[in-house]
Amino acid sequence: MNLSGPPEGERATYFYVAKWKILLGSVLLFALALGAVLVGTSLSHRSSREFHYVVPNGTTDRITRGEKVALFPSRLTVHVGDTLVVENKDVLNQHVGPFFINPRSTLRMTFSTVGTIQGSCTLNPQGQVTITMLAK
Repeated sequence: MNLSGPPEGERATYFYVAKWKILLGSVLLFALALGAVLVGTSLSHRSSREFHYVVPNGTTDRITRGEKVALFPSRLTVHVGDTLVVENKDVLNQHVGPFFINPRSTLRMTFSTVGTIQGSCTLNPQGQVTITMLAK
C-alpha cells in the first residue's frame, strides 16, 4: 500500500481514500476492542477482602449477665472470593448463621457462590444474621 500520496487519476484517488478509511477504521476498532478488554479485566479482578471478627474470652459471661454484645453485624454483604474469619477466644460455642464455632477455634470461610445465608447469631443483639454474597 502506497501511503506517500494519492496516485494519478480519479479511480486511483477513490481507492486511495478507501484504503485510508479502512486503515483508520481498523485502528479505531482495535482501540475499542483493547479498551473493552482492559475495562472488563479490571472489573473482574476485584481484590478479595477478609472480614475478621474476634470473640474475646468472657463474651458468654457478658451475655449471661444481660449485656448486649455487638461483635458481628446483623447484615453482612460480601463478594464471591471474600473470606469470613471468626476467632472464638471464648470458652463456649458461638453461632453465626449456619456456622458453628467451637471454643478457642477459628472459622475461616471463603465464599464461592452468589446467594444469601440467614440464621441465628449469638454475637449481635438482634440474634439473627443475613450474609449476602454478590458476584465479584
